[in-house]
Amino acid sequence: MSYVSDFMKLNCSSDVLDICHIDKSRMNKEISETMGLYKQVKNIVINKPYKDWIILDICSGAHCLNSVFISHMLNVKVYAIDIEPCKRDFSSVRNMEYIQFDIMKFFKFLDMIREKVGYDENVIIVSSHPCRELAHQIVNFHKTGLSEYMFIIPCCRGIIKNHIPQLVKDKLGRYLTWCYDLSLSRYGDLVRDKRIMSPCNVIVRSL
Repeated sequence: MSYVSDFMKLNCSSDVLDICHIDKSRMNKEISETMGLYKQVKNIVINKPYKDWIILDICSGAHCLNSVFISHMLNVKVYAIDIEPCKRDFSSVRNMEYIQFDIMKFFKFLDMIREKVGYDENVIIVSSHPCRELAHQIVNFHKTGLSEYMFIIPCCRGIIKNHIPQLVKDKLGRYLTWCYDLSLSRYGDLVRDKRIMSPCNVIVRSL
């Protein structure tokens, strides 16, 4: 069964879609990406229910589907973060806050988040399709100890920062090489989720 079918069966699905106003041409793809990330986050939150989890949805996009859906499904605080100004009314979404911020301002971003969440080890970073250097920047945030866990679905390839033999690059291809490079930057793991309806369907996970 597809992620989209699973999503549509949920009681909150119509509310989530009404709030997010996703373009119909991209709806199935974006729902499947959100469900793939949600599955990863859910496993952490359920297995460690004693923590007050905070989700940083970095590069959330204008519709904030990840943030709105996770806020509906789990008892967590979610911060949706994007460089663009907020274009939706999220006032009805409990435990969610939209923050307009340029994440390439590395230290200012860290200071801003620390003011919001403190220094507890209860933060999970998620990100759907951060482009190029934005993906490396998110990995760098995780490397500072900002989050305990990180789940990224990378897209457009950026600069390869780690040494990867050409033989391996040839075998993996451009997209998997990019994902592998991101995972090497933080001793991470890769999982391909075939239920995500996009050729970019690999999740980079922190270990």
